[in-house]
Amino acid sequence: MSKSFQIVGDAAQASRAGEAGASPEAFFADVNAYQTVYATWLRRRSEDIRIGMEAAQRLSECRDIAQATSIYSKWVSESVNRLQEELSTVTEQHSALGNQYMNTLTSLTSFIPNQGAQPNSGTVRRFR
Repeated sequence: MSKSFQIVGDAAQASRAGEAGASPEAFFADVNAYQTVYATWLRRRSEDIRIGMEAAQRLSECRDIAQATSIYSKWVSESVNRLQEELSTVTEQHSALGNQYMNTLTSLTSFIPNQGAQPNSGTVRRFR
């Protein structure tokens, strides 16, 4: 059984919603921001794999335990440093994206009517 939903408002409210950032440009700006985050993540993962493979290659060619320990220690230390940098970057990016999301929501809430849905006020659309 499906529920029916009502959207109450008039044409003026609908046109203002389009002006408030609910436009295709705002949508694509959000998509581009997320795409940048994921592209950065993918680049870092690829870099981590490359560095790990180089360390594994050096370790396989190494015949001295002291040198192997040094190679491994350097790899672990650099990996931890990269993770710390990434956590800092991800925190900043997610904070910026969260702020952008909240700004979009705030701009959209200005178009929600303050009164409850009233059947005789404005345009009523039913969706199933």
